Amino acid sequence: MTDQGPIILLTRPQAQAEAFRRRLGSGAEVLISPVLEITPLLLGVNPASYAGLIFTSQNAVRAAASQAALAGMQAWAVGRHTAAAARAAGMRVTSANGTADDLVALITRARPAGRLLFLRGEHSRGQVAERLNSAGIETDSEVIYRQEERPLSARALTVLQGERPVIVPLFSPRSARLLSRQAAGARAPLHLLAMSPAVLAAWEGPLPASARTVELPEAEAMAREILRHVAHPP
Repeated sequence: MTDQGPIILLTRPQAQAEAFRRRLGSGAEVLISPVLEITPLLLGVNPASYAGLIFTSQNAVRAAASQAALAGMQAWAVGRHTAAAARAAGMRVTSANGTADDLVALITRARPAGRLLFLRGEHSRGQVAERLNSAGIETDSEVIYRQEERPLSARALTVLQGERPVIVPLFSPRSARLLSRQAAGARAPLHLLAMSPAVLAAWEGPLPASARTVELPEAEAMAREILRHVAHPP
């Protein structure tokens, strides 16, 4: 086995991966190789005709804000970072500070007047609009961006075939499945850190050396856990 420390493989879309790398500071070696690329889509509806907008990702906020004036509108956000993006677009924000389940529960309790619009990616989880409609809260759903698969870089594939431990943060079920396929046959010791049990369950790749979920489904918790692994390898 090599005596080198672990390397962190970030496979989020480029902009998100670079922002997350800054959270990790300079004490850890990071390799960015996205397996997804965000492609915005044209809005097919007028957000201003709705009483409020629902977001479960910063990507949806950015795609909507690039096409429509959102200032002053009510936003319902899944977590702090999505909420921050909505505030940056000038929206009035109520955040669930949690998961899609927490967001649905929050909106259901609040029972806002008027029809809502859920702006989301092509691959979305949580059935937010469906569950809100079932609860009697009229909600439309609009796909505003695609998450298109991208191949791992040559360097990432080389790292996965080496002896050096690789810390693999997993942020969504789809990225976990895509990386699983591309990492098939990897020989490096893989240490999976998943944002939730559902994300970890989506892993179909090589048997990892270790696998666990973070304490909270937030970027800060993921960063803390990664740095703990770097300082004290399993």
